[in-house]
Amino acid sequence: MPNFAGMKKRYFLFVIAATIVLFISIHWKSEPTKLMVQKQPEPCFLLLSDVHLNSFAKTCNYGDDTGMDLWNNLKSKLKSIFDGKNPPKFIIYTGDLPAHYKCDQNCYLPPNARAEHNANLVKILEDLRKLVAEHHIPLFYVPGNNDALAGDYYSFTDSSYQTIFDLINEKEMPYPALNVASSGNKPPYLEWKGSHTVSFYDHDNKPTQKIIETGYYSAEIMPKLRIIVLNSVILGKNYFNVDGMTQRDEGNEEISWLKSELMEAKILKEKVYIAMHIPPGTDAYAFDHQSTQPYMWAHLPSETNTWLDQFLRLTSTYQSTISGIFYGHTHMDELRRIYDSTGTKITAVAISCPGITPQHYNNSGFKLVYYDSSNFQPVDFETFYSTPTAASWGNLSYRFSDIFHETKGMTLFDCVKNQPLPNLNIEMDSIYTVMNGPSGYNTSPGIEVKPGE
Repeated sequence: MPNFAGMKKRYFLFVIAATIVLFISIHWKSEPTKLMVQKQPEPCFLLLSDVHLNSFAKTCNYGDDTGMDLWNNLKSKLKSIFDGKNPPKFIIYTGDLPAHYKCDQNCYLPPNARAEHNANLVKILEDLRKLVAEHHIPLFYVPGNNDALAGDYYSFTDSSYQTIFDLINEKEMPYPALNVASSGNKPPYLEWKGSHTVSFYDHDNKPTQKIIETGYYSAEIMPKLRIIVLNSVILGKNYFNVDGMTQRDEGNEEISWLKSELMEAKILKEKVYIAMHIPPGTDAYAFDHQSTQPYMWAHLPSETNTWLDQFLRLTSTYQSTISGIFYGHTHMDELRRIYDSTGTKITAVAISCPGITPQHYNNSGFKLVYYDSSNFQPVDFETFYSTPTAASWGNLSYRFSDIFHETKGMTLFDCVKNQPLPNLNIEMDSIYTVMNGPSGYNTSPGIEVKPGE
């Protein structure tokens, strides 16, 4: 008779053994796979602004423009980031290169008084070019109000039809877009916008022609991502022009060009970053100090249809195309909520870059902006900061997601648009001066950008 009890026992032992072998097999096969899978670093870009370099000063303190010690410390810090495990894909510099100079309401600089101003421009332009050339990182320059040859808030082209780029040798890697690959005979930017061509006689009394460069352009950052660089100095309330055009004509032309760029980007299914120096909306400092004109942009072309109103209509119409708006000028770490033309719906969040200069009694700061690679929406930023007198830049920083309590998976836009204004103001005020104490005044008027401002 078969020994069924023994057979059952042997079968039971076989099943146990097979289970153990299968477990070991799965364990040893899966373990190397787990070790090979690594979390991909978040793609990011560098946002830099308002260096205001005084190349004639070695040191600086709060209330001063950037001296050479601070500038060299910054360059060392940036090099360490560029050489790190997750270097930025590109750089946006949102304007204001040279140190301020003393002036009254009219800050015109005659050609015979530009030596120091021009020397500061040449130094920072050449240093920036060396920095990005060494690391092969694209850099996109945005015109600031201090960058024009003719003086603060003046037209990008002066009365002699010269711009800041005429101060330096540009044969190999030309501004405004550095390290951007050209395609065939196409320049490394889609359009360096010129208003019109002028005829004149040069220094040798020879007839010549030149395009009036107005400082705004668009470029391909990477496939399916376009940057539209505005010269918002033209749109600003303090603009002076010496290039032969009126502010109204130049501003109307720029807004019309912006519309055509956004329309083209939408047709090509591209995403867009808009970069500018002077942001739209209200200057919180001027508002708090009861200025009669606290708004940033001029009320042109008319009181009922300003450039701001037109801009808000465009950002609303092309909300799905615009992935980010970035600016400088205020020197502070702030955010602005962009509304539609009715002033009821938030359509975008504009992100500032704090200044390197500590002139406004802020700590020096710059940002790495992290974005979703599928749609280029900003999901976080990290602000790196330093005191102006530090021996080296150091490792001080803070994250947007920590300050504004962003939950995982939210974009920066989703986080900011859903917060009550008082809460948003408290959180922004904690970082406004880049961690050099609270602002000392109410920053909330500068957060909301609505029609009529």
